Amino acid sequence: MALREFADARGLQWAVWDVIPSMYYPQPRTTPTEHAASDGDGWLAFECLDTGERRRFVPAPRDWHLRSDAELGLLCADALPLPRRRRLTE
Repeated sequence: MALREFADARGLQWAVWDVIPSMYYPQPRTTPTEHAASDGDGWLAFECLDTGERRRFVPAPRDWHLRSDAELGLLCADALPLPRRRRLTE
């Protein structure tokens, strides 16, 4: 698993990493407009370090870790937004 940090065109800081499906990480559901990932392709997980926003890009391009920050920003912009995490209350 590779991990990168980059700034998008708006100046927001993002972390991105690849997730390889296994018995612990089932494949995400895709909409008809998304490309369905085959077993082993995985996805990119994006998390904004400034806002906590999370996104998922399916399937993960094999060379994503070699792409420029601008190219990662485009992938992030095309990624599916995920629901906000709920905080546990004590």
